Amino acid sequence: MPGVAAAVASIIAWFGSFLTASVIRYIAIKAVIVGVVVIILPIVINNIVYKFMQMAVNFAGNNSPDNSFIGSLTFNASGMLAYVIDAMSIPEAFSIVMSALALKFTLSFFSFKNLWLMR
Repeated sequence: MPGVAAAVASIIAWFGSFLTASVIRYIAIKAVIVGVVVIILPIVINNIVYKFMQMAVNFAGNNSPDNSFIGSLTFNASGMLAYVIDAMSIPEAFSIVMSALALKFTLSFFSFKNLWLMR
């Protein structure tokens, strides 16, 4: 009987190590995907959109008889409004909120229910 117990114990140990390796691999792949989607992909998309917008504004500016409308495409806060925005840290708060929304949106694509079933 001690041989059978040792064989069963080794089979259980092998199965446990296999599950552990699978869970670690799953978590590592999810971390890499989340990192790419949250950090790298927005930068690439921002650069592409910025280049496209720059080409469109340059095209519109070169083909319009009056170039005064291009200055109204940006929002400049100056004077009292700039002071209030800076004092209330609105750009930082907006950045944090947008980052949290992007992370929530990105994580909604992934299913973590397989991870909870392996407890």
